[in-house]
Amino acid sequence: MYTAKYIRSLVMGSRWYAPIAAATLIAACYYTTKALTIRRFALAQTTPVAFVLQIESYSYKIEPAGRLLARKTVARRPDGNTARITEFTYPVDRTVRVLDHMNGDSATIVDDIGAKTTWRPLYSGQALKARNAWILHPPENCARASDQFVGYSTVLGHRVTVVKWPASADDQVTSWLAPDLGCEPLRNRLDVRQPDGSFRRQSEELAVSLKFQLSDSAWFAERTDYKEVNPSELERLELERLQVPVPDQIRQQWPQADQRYSEMRRHLSDQP
Repeated sequence: MYTAKYIRSLVMGSRWYAPIAAATLIAACYYTTKALTIRRFALAQTTPVAFVLQIESYSYKIEPAGRLLARKTVARRPDGNTARITEFTYPVDRTVRVLDHMNGDSATIVDDIGAKTTWRPLYSGQALKARNAWILHPPENCARASDQFVGYSTVLGHRVTVVKWPASADDQVTSWLAPDLGCEPLRNRLDVRQPDGSFRRQSEELAVSLKFQLSDSAWFAERTDYKEVNPSELERLELERLQVPVPDQIRQQWPQADQRYSEMRRHLSDQP
């Protein structure tokens, strides 16, 4: 499993070369590494809300005024299945799709190389129940027991809950979460502790459009002719296509991801 600090940095887009296979692990870690005690009663909601959310990610470490790193589309269907399509814009153009299904399956797809990594399931039984509960019966304030509840605000005119949580001893994330959208973040900000003890914004994700409509079916397409590969191979093939050298930090993460993938495949093969 990727370290908590590393995964938090992927969420905030502070590293442009964030591993594409790790994208499927971000949500799983959210539900398995944190206490899921909710402070208030859930909203009376029984079916997921269909929506299409457009998000822009900026780094203030690369450029103080903000460097656009990626544009992301988050699309949820009425059945609760969610597609997250990230179009990276810096320093190279590339697109990654992550499909997250209500049954716990998840797939990371890179259409440019005709390959994918499928996790069946990505979530453990307890984590899957917790994830689905937030989509079907979202808590009123989206706060976990370990979160600092800040208050309420609006993003794009939509009511959100504001919470803070530590990404590490020196990193702090503030999230603006929409309860009626299964606590989907409409804004995330990563602040890093400075030598004087203050915090400075390093990166941010911000919603620029929110529409309540059905999704493009192409976003959820899983072609059967795509090659199934392990996480490290998916990243290696994509980086080779882009003619980008593999950073050491990514290469060091590959054995853990591949081991987890292999264990999942062995478990499936042992089932009758």
